[in-house]
Amino acid sequence: MKLKILLIICLSLISTGYAFSYWEWTPETGKWINPKYAPKPTPEEQWKYALSLYQGKDYEKALKEFRKLIKYYSRSSQAPQAQFMIGQCLEKLGKPYEAALAYQKVVENYPRYPKLEEVARREKAIADKLFASKTTGILPRAKEFLTLTRWEKAAKIYGFLLKNFPYWKEADRIKFRMGESFIKAGKYEKAINEFTELTQDYPNSPLVEEAYYQIALTEVKRSEKSPYDAELKEKAERALRDFIYQHPSSPFRKKAEEKLSALREKWAWETYKVAKFYEKNADYLAALLYYQEVKNKFPDTTWGKASESKIKWLKELGYSLPSS
Repeated sequence: MKLKILLIICLSLISTGYAFSYWEWTPETGKWINPKYAPKPTPEEQWKYALSLYQGKDYEKALKEFRKLIKYYSRSSQAPQAQFMIGQCLEKLGKPYEAALAYQKVVENYPRYPKLEEVARREKAIADKLFASKTTGILPRAKEFLTLTRWEKAAKIYGFLLKNFPYWKEADRIKFRMGESFIKAGKYEKAINEFTELTQDYPNSPLVEEAYYQIALTEVKRSEKSPYDAELKEKAERALRDFIYQHPSSPFRKKAEEKLSALREKWAWETYKVAKFYEKNADYLAALLYYQEVKNKFPDTTWGKASESKIKWLKELGYSLPSS
């Protein structure tokens, strides 16, 4: 019974011409096309129509028509410029990251496009804008949490530039900005990798010394993200000490020294607090153990000196650590 009903419906559609009236074969595109969504008969006409929409500031419709040109006339002489205009439309519509992805397709799909320098300028402008922008409100922040942050997007676009134009005069600065972008995004390992590659790929760059400084600071940030990881703390301290030793004349040396001093004060205080906890709970032997650790590891800090007084007091009470 169901088969008979289906057959009747099919015959009815065929008899009315409904089944085939919305699809036509077009030799120009070599495809079956629904007339409702069909492009203009030639790429030239399609280009003029899409451009007229853009010039009329109807960017949504222009975007659709430029995409239609790419879809149906991808090998035409108008295709590269149409792909570029897709990026322009997306910028006008307030979608900078999507625009950058569209510009990147110009480079990848049309490497002989005569305006590649303009593509590079647009990509860099978008990356710089994303790098400097600030996200406000709960919903935008939540959206970034689920996708790439604006800084990760900036880093990706900077990566496009280095891939497309590795010998660009600003290549070292773009590499540095990639590292900064990852720092802002909290991707510290990636940031360290970018700064390290800068020192290796552009050894004569004036940014090399600052890149080493940023590596040290990023190691510190990474240790702060995992405050109970002793290995990361040691790595951060070693990175600062190495920078101070290897760059004695650097304008960043004083800041590195101040950072190292502040870190050691902080770490000493953290251990000193543990000792105070045990002292408060009358576990004097454990307190002595931690005061001794502060004195041994951080003798140059406020808490290292304070620990000396505590150790002396506890020893006067008759407490001592077993000899190793």
